[in-house]
Amino acid sequence: MSSDSSVLARTVPSSVSSLQVESSGRTDRLTVSWQHGDGSWSSYQVVLYDVSGATLGAQTLGAQHKSHTFSGLIPGRLYRAEVITHSGELTNNISAFGRTTPEPPTHLSVKQGPTNDTIELSWSGPASGDYDSFGLQWTPPDRLSVTQTHLTGRVLGGMFPGRLYNFTVATLSGGGAPDRPAVRSQPIQRNVRTSPSPLKSIHCFPLSSSSLSCSWSLSSAPTGSLWDRCH
Repeated sequence: MSSDSSVLARTVPSSVSSLQVESSGRTDRLTVSWQHGDGSWSSYQVVLYDVSGATLGAQTLGAQHKSHTFSGLIPGRLYRAEVITHSGELTNNISAFGRTTPEPPTHLSVKQGPTNDTIELSWSGPASGDYDSFGLQWTPPDRLSVTQTHLTGRVLGGMFPGRLYNFTVATLSGGGAPDRPAVRSQPIQRNVRTSPSPLKSIHCFPLSSSSLSCSWSLSSAPTGSLWDRCH
């Protein structure tokens, strides 16, 4: 006499792979995307947390989905997203950090410094959201000295007299940890031309009863002296 018996058992599903949490330049939303793991699963649950661990939102998705977007978020803020893979009553999960893009700075102003080769830049912080610092860039890429007077101000020196510069300032949020990305805002910009150097060594002599020939030099002129005729 013999009897047969069988037992059905389910293995734990694999977690998703290539999990990313990105703002794509948006200040108020994050998109959570992933690739399917191996094996079988029945559904996903995507959960968004703030840095304290409080749940801000959750969404259950079918097995075919590979992304979900959370909106209504704070600019420049760090969040953690978790994707839970369900197979029956068994689950597996993985999480990653993401940060919304910060708002740009405002009211960029430029004024002449104490000398022709220095200027002072100042701006205001974003109207809302989180941020940590600001990034300053300029063209042409001269080697300028930069002194931080305060969080929203810089004094730049070593500028070439009479040259047109373009300055851009962007808000920076985050950084310092590999798993907690730094995000840069859209920049604001301002063009400024430094004052030219004064003339020196001016010499004039008459050419006729109605004209003079004058010569002078510029202290910063790359080609030495410049000549002109004055009538």
